[in-house]
Amino acid sequence: MPTRDNKSSKAFFFRIWHNFQEFRRRHPVICVTIIFCIGILLTFALDKCLRIYYEHFLKTILAFNIKRFILVGAVTETFLLIVSYGKKGIEYFYKYRYLVGVALFVLCVVLRVNYSSSGILDSVIQPNHPTQTENTLIGTNRRIRSDEYVVNTPMIISQYRNDFSLVNPDMMADNVVTSFYPKLPNKSPLSFLTSPQYLGFMFLPFENAFSFYQLLPWFIAFFAVFEMLMVITKKRKLMSLIGSLFIIFSPVVLWFDSVQYVMYIALLFDIFNLYIHRGKTWKSKLVFSLLFGWIAACFVMVIYPAWQVPYGYVLLVLLICLIVGNRKRLRWHDLLYALPVVGIIAVLVAPSIIISLEQYHLTTQTVYPGQRSISGGGGLAWIFYSIPSIFFPINEVPNSCEASGFVSLFPIPIFLGIYIIFRSAKKKQYDPWLIGLIVLSIFFSFMYFIGNGLLAKVTLLFLTPSERLRPVLELTCVLIAIRLLSSYRAVKTPKRPALLAIIVVVITALFVYFGTNQINDYAKTLYMHPALMCAAFIVYYISVYCLVDNRKSTCYVIGTLAVLFAGYQFLTIHPLKTGLDVYMDKPVAQKIRELSSENQDALWLTSGTVLSSYALTNGARVINSVNYYPVMDRWHLLDPDRKYEDIYNRYAHISITLTNKEPTRFQLVVPDTFDLTLNYKDVCLLNPTYFLSNTKYEPIPELPQKLIYEEDGIYIYQFNCHGDS
Repeated sequence: MPTRDNKSSKAFFFRIWHNFQEFRRRHPVICVTIIFCIGILLTFALDKCLRIYYEHFLKTILAFNIKRFILVGAVTETFLLIVSYGKKGIEYFYKYRYLVGVALFVLCVVLRVNYSSSGILDSVIQPNHPTQTENTLIGTNRRIRSDEYVVNTPMIISQYRNDFSLVNPDMMADNVVTSFYPKLPNKSPLSFLTSPQYLGFMFLPFENAFSFYQLLPWFIAFFAVFEMLMVITKKRKLMSLIGSLFIIFSPVVLWFDSVQYVMYIALLFDIFNLYIHRGKTWKSKLVFSLLFGWIAACFVMVIYPAWQVPYGYVLLVLLICLIVGNRKRLRWHDLLYALPVVGIIAVLVAPSIIISLEQYHLTTQTVYPGQRSISGGGGLAWIFYSIPSIFFPINEVPNSCEASGFVSLFPIPIFLGIYIIFRSAKKKQYDPWLIGLIVLSIFFSFMYFIGNGLLAKVTLLFLTPSERLRPVLELTCVLIAIRLLSSYRAVKTPKRPALLAIIVVVITALFVYFGTNQINDYAKTLYMHPALMCAAFIVYYISVYCLVDNRKSTCYVIGTLAVLFAGYQFLTIHPLKTGLDVYMDKPVAQKIRELSSENQDALWLTSGTVLSSYALTNGARVINSVNYYPVMDRWHLLDPDRKYEDIYNRYAHISITLTNKEPTRFQLVVPDTFDLTLNYKDVCLLNPTYFLSNTKYEPIPELPQKLIYEEDGIYIYQFNCHGDS
């Protein structure tokens, strides 16, 4: 029972709030002006706190940046306006949430904001000529994100250099078709229809278009997941928001940049839900069917089966649950609307496959990934990686992407869900959402921990390594937890709260213990020191306790935790920066563009994968840029006996070392990388004109070469293989 002091305090704050609202109604302009001024002051304070945090904890110096100030200010002012209007402000924000999202997205595109870790190249390529000192808004560059700044971004810039042509003559120096594998923006209408994030490249300046390309999936995914969870949670807005934050800003989605998979399954779910509830006429049903087919084609064209297959199963189960829950609204003739779905998928996907059929055939015949076949199992050694993954922004492990996960509390949601199912069955009540998700999680658990070759083949999970299946298993646990928290709220306090607290302490201690052991073994060091272990215990104790003791107050506790968690992960994993100057403004970049424009047919070799991608971005035709498929005729020139064919017959990053002491040989480093030791006498078999290197070679009589560029640790050699003057 509240004491008199508590009542007095509540009355005091209520009077202040009431007086403020009365003042706002009488003087709206003055009130908005005051809020604006407070927002400016708060923005300065937040900006200063961010800079102090990065300097002391992440050892990164952030200078004052007007673009960061504008972004932080926009968010701060919006938050203050919502708070000042109280409940009505929240209602207005919910009503106009899409408008707010579009406004923030447009602001980011105008400011050229992206989250590329390309700043790493500033310290790798000609470090004495920095280009990105003032470009970082928030965060720090992540070396582990090399697939982004060494592969994806350079290839998109290469497409820009080639006027977004369907055939790229520079990649692999082999006239690569860019419609399917690799899937890159090109002028073909199908490119934009099956990858809407590419649309900006057709009408925006390049750096703004790159911002459009990187950020659009995140904005769409957030709203799509929120709408999906509104169905699963029975329209509980707060719990849907909490779930969206935990899913979209989870470590694995941020580290792996895997937001597209979440976005597409949520969009497909939302469209099917609209079909059920808004499809009143045959015309509306046809529109929703075509829309579903279009988004499904986009999902197919992501072209990464390792995640598409398990995420596809999550979508399938969610759609089945939606059908079961709305079976009275559906009729058998609704099956006819599957025909336009299949038709639009075929229309959008088939032409790209046909155009790229030769490349697709070469890819399927590779040792990696074409002949990769996985039977599952062996996951026990990695299952608790997700526990410490919330701390990876502070101190990365060898591969933060592979070790990250969803904050799922596996396997607690599964056990609680099974308990709820059996308890409800006694009352003859059945929850299709819980049943479907738990069945799927049990199936995933079997394939993850035990595995079966035949079952993997039948279900196509032979395409999914166990380390890729783990995050999707964790996602099913997150969805189960959201369903439990939203639909099975306890109305009474636990009979024995002390006993419950002790049980949760034991469970949390076990979680932290196993997570600590596994990540320390993986990092081969004392990664989880006592301070991190205590922090992990507090975070997971709150999470587990709220899940087990699910009362009304749980939403507010979990909501606060979700906001803190999402904000921390978002602001510390990826860097937010502007522009792509590092690819364009280095002295060697200008030299590569000069040489490439003088001789557009010249072939290039580079000493490493970073330099190969860098040369590609500046218009060079690079033989050893990322090989999506092997150019067998080329490698057979160096390996006529095909001794090393299993090494180069793969998707590969390629490093080259010139030598006159060893014979030419190929050496596999990891499944997607090999080194080529190239003897001088074999260089001209590849017919190169230039060699870009970070190593200075002495003149060798066996090889007609000359050094034509030398600056800040980067060298360009010109070969004269044909004896031209």
